Amino acid sequence: MFTLIFSLLLSLQQLNDLVETKNMFKLRDAIENQKDFLNDKDLLYYQANINSAFNNIDLAQKQIIRLFDKHLEELTKDQQATLLSLKVCNFVKKYDYNGAAETCRLLIEEYPEELEDIDEIKSLEFIFSSISDVPAQNIFNKKKTNKISYTKNQFNHILLDVNIGDKEEAFIFDTGADFSVITYSNAKKMGVNILDGSFDLGGSTNAKVGSGIGYADSLYINDILFTNVIFMILPDEELNFSEAGLKIEGILGFPVMYQMNEITFDNEGFITLSKEITVSTRNNLGYSDLKPVINAKTEKGEYITFTFDTGANTSELSCSYYTRHKEHIDENYAKVTKSRGGVGAVVDVDNYNIPDFSLYIGSQCHVFDSIAVEVKEYSFNSDHDGNLGQDILSSYSKWVINFQKMYFDLIK
Repeated sequence: MFTLIFSLLLSLQQLNDLVETKNMFKLRDAIENQKDFLNDKDLLYYQANINSAFNNIDLAQKQIIRLFDKHLEELTKDQQATLLSLKVCNFVKKYDYNGAAETCRLLIEEYPEELEDIDEIKSLEFIFSSISDVPAQNIFNKKKTNKISYTKNQFNHILLDVNIGDKEEAFIFDTGADFSVITYSNAKKMGVNILDGSFDLGGSTNAKVGSGIGYADSLYINDILFTNVIFMILPDEELNFSEAGLKIEGILGFPVMYQMNEITFDNEGFITLSKEITVSTRNNLGYSDLKPVINAKTEKGEYITFTFDTGANTSELSCSYYTRHKEHIDENYAKVTKSRGGVGAVVDVDNYNIPDFSLYIGSQCHVFDSIAVEVKEYSFNSDHDGNLGQDILSSYSKWVINFQKMYFDLIK
């Protein structure tokens, strides 16, 4: 019996691989099964990663502090850097920009060799240092339930009317955006406080563009008030895709929607925000840094993870998925070329298309008529198997996402 139990346990190397690839769903299940077989340091390390991914932020921060206080010498430099990176994201979820800036500086000074992209951490350090004196964002919502109308553009992007000062513009609701974004002209027109300096902002095509930073003292969506809302400020031309007939005025990103708690979208043009949180046992939503990630299952029973991006028109499978299934895909599907657009560029890319691809998501089994498989790696979902976009959402009467209890579901 004991031989069978131990044969089902993952090695420390296998657990560390799950941390490195940010597969927190498999890590959560593995640690639940073998927590009694781990020492205090290892258990705390894995739990800090899991709790950070599934919104137990305060507990995760305490576990990270304990690891550095009690087990610093036992942690590898890579593990220390991983924990500090988690700490940065947890500070951002608490709107503690000073804490995030200080932790970024520590990473840059003490762990340059352990960072995958030190330039990205330097950009984050600049952002958080610039806004370190800005008070934490707050939401003021007097109603138990708020029903807000939305529209869609020709690319199926969800548009919400946003009021800053006495000016109104329609901003894209984008679950794939780490931060909210606004054009420079709108920032000036709407009275956004523009701060000094600039940095490079990355997009979904791997292109980087120069961006400024600022904050709105107040922002209204319907009668819901948000205060001290941070914006990345981009040159107007970077959000004007004239060939496609698309001009983006602004984007509502993670920090705004995170405070909405539970959001239900219907296909009749309304979203509903509820203070009375629905309890679900699905637990299929997590965070990868500041991006929502959904756990799904293929028809063959393989569990795969997707970033969730309402700013993307179509869903896709990533280079990570392609690498694991390369032989089968190369032998059975033809390579095609398509255009890929994002902040900073529109590029032609090669990929494969898989027809009739079935995916179990929440309570539904969704069949894609065709889904693209990327053969090039993109930084925004390099650790995951794909990206879910608007094409799947428009197939259902409703969908719900809960950023506190961590679940996602589709409703016919």
